Amino acid sequence: MASTEESRKSFANSVLRFLVYYGFDGLDMDWEYPTARGGIAADAENYVALLKVIKEAISPWGLTLTTAVPIDDALLGTAYDASAMAEIVDYVHLMAYDYVPSTSKVTGLSAPLSAIKNTVSNWINAGLPAKKMILGIPSYGRNYVLENENKHDIGDPVLNAGLPGDYTSEDGFLAYYEVMQIVNDQFLFMESVEIDGTNYAYGSGEWITYETEATVRTKAQYAIDEGLGGIMMWSVDTDDFQGLYGKKFPLLSAINDVIKKT
Repeated sequence: MASTEESRKSFANSVLRFLVYYGFDGLDMDWEYPTARGGIAADAENYVALLKVIKEAISPWGLTLTTAVPIDDALLGTAYDASAMAEIVDYVHLMAYDYVPSTSKVTGLSAPLSAIKNTVSNWINAGLPAKKMILGIPSYGRNYVLENENKHDIGDPVLNAGLPGDYTSEDGFLAYYEVMQIVNDQFLFMESVEIDGTNYAYGSGEWITYETEATVRTKAQYAIDEGLGGIMMWSVDTDDFQGLYGKKFPLLSAINDVIKKT
């Protein structure tokens, strides 16, 4: 679809019709990832060309074009041309989470602030203006089964990804409210630790990396201090949208509170 001018224009025109018909404000392109997962080396250039054609099609209608990008430094060098993309899109959504995936063999933080700062710096140095970068903050957690429940520090071994939540139904992945259900269960004896702008908890052989209202505030303030273009959260349906453990959308609300104060 991205490899020829004809196919790019065909896609762009179909996108425009879809956006206008349903009244959307714009399009977020999330190709994971050009040049990888069966892609070819030319896909880095093809993606820029595709974004350009889409922008030309939707811009006259006042529609916004954004793109999501990963934290992998190797992909920044091979799959994404930061400066070329920055000249086309309105914003770039940095998916600043899953620094340690659910498949990890040791415990680790999903969204440590120190790693995020390094990634932000790398993208800016590659040619992406800070004002065009949107910082992604997770509203989900990653859970693991500890190999030894008495060894629960960062970097300690795990047996496998943790059990899925009732809602998310995915091994090693929990919505924020599912994390809260576990952390607040007095029979699981969970201990919670805030570190490096994020949080983890352990107990009864389980280990969870997740965000809290306090840690998302820290990340939001960092984005503001660095002059980034904004903040996005992945995703609203994994925040506590029903208010089971307090007010509705506690993480999203905490981020919004910080933004309103600037």
